[in-house]
Amino acid sequence: MIDAGGTRDVRQPEDRRRETIACPASTDFAAATTPRMLWVELTSKCPFDCIFCSRELRRGKGSHLPFAVYSSLLEGLSDPRKLLLNCSGESTVYPDLIPAIERARATGASVELVSALASVPESLLGPLSQSGLGRLTVSIHAVSAEKFAEIYRHGSFDTLRARLERFLELCRADPWAEPAAPLVDLAFVAMDTNLTELRQVAALASDLALGEITIFPVMRRDQIPAQFPTELEVDGKRRPEFQERLRAAVRAAEESHAGIRFTLSNETLDAPAGGLGEVPIPYPATLPEGALIHSCEQNPWETAHVLSNGDVVACEALDRIPLGNLVEQPIGEIWHGPAYESFRARYRRGEVAECRACPWKRAYLPRARASEIVAARGLHAQLLYGWHEPHGENHIWSSQRAALVLEPRAGSRTLHLSGMLPPGEPTCPNQLEIRVNGTAAGEVTNPSQETMLFGVDVAVEPDAGDPWQIELRTSGVYRPAERGAPRHSNLCAAW
Repeated sequence: MIDAGGTRDVRQPEDRRRETIACPASTDFAAATTPRMLWVELTSKCPFDCIFCSRELRRGKGSHLPFAVYSSLLEGLSDPRKLLLNCSGESTVYPDLIPAIERARATGASVELVSALASVPESLLGPLSQSGLGRLTVSIHAVSAEKFAEIYRHGSFDTLRARLERFLELCRADPWAEPAAPLVDLAFVAMDTNLTELRQVAALASDLALGEITIFPVMRRDQIPAQFPTELEVDGKRRPEFQERLRAAVRAAEESHAGIRFTLSNETLDAPAGGLGEVPIPYPATLPEGALIHSCEQNPWETAHVLSNGDVVACEALDRIPLGNLVEQPIGEIWHGPAYESFRARYRRGEVAECRACPWKRAYLPRARASEIVAARGLHAQLLYGWHEPHGENHIWSSQRAALVLEPRAGSRTLHLSGMLPPGEPTCPNQLEIRVNGTAAGEVTNPSQETMLFGVDVAVEPDAGDPWQIELRTSGVYRPAERGAPRHSNLCAAW
C-alpha cells in the first residue's frame, strides 16, 4: 500500500535517521532520468532477405552505427535496465559486436540479442558465449530446406543448426564461468505457409534442451511485395481465421512437446475492447474520446530506439519520426528535449495517430488523482514507469527503479509505504531509497537473504506542494531466475 496520509504524528526508532524534506512542485508522468530499456540498431545491414522483412525497402544496403556514437550513448545513460542490441539488421555482422556487448554489460543492464545465426562465422561463437550477453534469441521460422530457402532467401538450416549446436556446446562447457553464458531461446514468425513447421522447430528445441519458443504472428507495416492475404486484412489486422489456425498449431506443438514453454506474442491484439474504467487495461481498439493512454510495451517514459544513423525514435512504428540524433546531441538532452516532451504529452492524450490506434497500448478513463494506491486492486493509473504486469497477486512487482504519483490529503505530512523488499547479495544488503519530488526522503534496508515485508512512514513538509511524485530505487538488482526462483525479472514490490 502507498498512502499520502493525514497530519498524524509519525514516530520511528531512534536508531533510524529520519529526514524532513520540502518537496518541489512536480508533474504527472515524468520520464525516467534517461531511457532504461533501449533497442539499439548496431547495424541495418543483413545478409538475409526474409519474406516478411521491410529492412531492404526502408534501409537499402544499410549502415553500421559508429562505435564512438554507441559508446557516448552508453556513457550518457543512468541506470539502464535492458539493452537489446538489434532492430532491423543482423547484429552479428557488426564489426565491433563483442566490445559493444561488453560495454553494454558494464553499465549494469542485461543485454539481449536476436540473430538468425546462419551467417555467423564459427570463430565468433566462442567470444559471443563469453561476452556477458544475457540472452540470445535465435530466429527459426523453418526447418525444412525448401521452406527455409523460401523464407530467409539466404543461408541454410543445416548451417543454422550447426552454429546453434556449437554455440550451446560452448555455453554449457563451463556452467560456473564468469560472465555466465547467455540464456538461449527461439523465435518463430508465424505465417500460413510455415505453420506446419512449428512442430519441427519445437522438436529441434527439445533435442537441444531449449525451453522456450515465442511465436510472433506475421505483420506487414510497409509496402513489401509479400501481401499475406490469408493472414491479414487489408488494414493489416489479423484475420480471425488465421488466428484460430495459429492457436491450433501452437496447441499441437504443446501436446507434442510438453516440456517447452510456448508464448504467443501479443494475444491482446485479438482481444475484444472491453469497457474502460480507471484501471489501465490492454485496449487494442482505437482510443475513445475522453480516455488516456497509460502505457505500452515501448512506452516513452522509459524506453527508446536508436537507429544505425544515430536517430532516436519512440518505437519501430514511429521510426520515420526522429526525436533527436546522437551525432548532434547526447541522449540526456534528446530524452528531456522539447520534441520528446511534446511527444509524451500527445502520446498520453492519444493525439498521435499511430498510438491512438496501436493494439499494444493500455488505456483508462481518468479520474481525480488519488491519495492512495492499493496494489490488490489492480494496476493503478498513477503507477508510472518501472512496474510489471500483475498476475492475479495482491501485489505489483517493480523493477529496480520505479515511479508513481499521489495527491496528498489536505494537511498531509506523512507518506506511508508498505511492500516487500527482496534480498541483496550475501555481502551487500539490499537497500530501498525513497525519493519524493526528487529529494531523498527515507530508506529501507534488508540485511537478510530472504524477502522482507516492511511498512515505513516518511515525513514530508506541509508546504511541500502537490502532487507528490515518488521514486523507488533499490541498490541491488534482483532477478529471481538467476537465484533459482520461478519468476523472470521481479525486483521490488509494493502491495
